[in-house]
Amino acid sequence: MYANKCVLKGKHGIEELDHIGAYAVITNRVLRHQGKASKFAVVNTRKAWVDSVYRSYGRALSAMQSLSRAV
Repeated sequence: MYANKCVLKGKHGIEELDHIGAYAVITNRVLRHQGKASKFAVVNTRKAWVDSVYRSYGRALSAMQSLSRAV
């Protein structure tokens, strides 16, 4: 887990791709729309922390699903 605090409210450069429970997968909005997004972060939206970062959306989605089941 990363110790970085994250505040997602009001961040126009971040796009939430998926959300389950307290967890969400986010990426850079501009890069995603250009087809160049290469990092996807799994964040805990309730506690405002970055849990992990992945190079593929599929891996980030799988991690988010695992984390949401564990809670």
